[in-house]
Amino acid sequence: MHFLSHYYIDRHKNNPFFVAGALLPDIAPGFTKTYNSRIRNKDLYLTDDVVPIHEGVLRHYELDAVFHASVSFRESCHKASQRMADEGLDREKYRFWFLSHIAMEVMLDRQLILSDKGLLDEYYRMLNSVDINILERYLNFLVDVEGKSKILINFIRFLEIRFLKHLGTIDGAAEGIVRTVLKATGIRFDEMDRAKLEAALRNIEDDIRYSSKKLLPV
Repeated sequence: MHFLSHYYIDRHKNNPFFVAGALLPDIAPGFTKTYNSRIRNKDLYLTDDVVPIHEGVLRHYELDAVFHASVSFRESCHKASQRMADEGLDREKYRFWFLSHIAMEVMLDRQLILSDKGLLDEYYRMLNSVDINILERYLNFLVDVEGKSKILINFIRFLEIRFLKHLGTIDGAAEGIVRTVLKATGIRFDEMDRAKLEAALRNIEDDIRYSSKKLLPV
């Protein structure tokens, strides 16, 4: 799932450190490798102040496993691939198995933003209230000094840029998707294909507008 979807599902917990933990796997380079080697099926002897962060990390992977394996998500990705093909995007070039996955996650976050105008501000308020020193102490259990520095820089940058606000427009959603694809695969969208992607996203939005929340795990 994408950033805001993780928050939306567990927003009732009302714990900034839990929210930060759920964010970490998406902003920390290679964090899944760290999770597999240092966290998964391991007993960590953590101090009480960092336990909520750890619980957020565990919850991130728990929800992702359920979400990505769900029939509704797989069917939505298949439909999104059809929408992209209908607009003339190259299935092989843009690796639809990956592109449709990213597009669905971004568009679900967009639907949450459109349906609840205060959700995004609430999310960032939560993250801005996190004591960086406590986050740093948690990272000391997992990564070396260099790795910790990169994660903290990414965390602060995520708060400063507030790029999720751009998902309020289709153009902003497309920008988030093309940047993710470029970073993950090295593949660039030219101007024409970017326009095709935006057209596909409008159709994808029509497909999920009234069912988006039903796609999320409960």
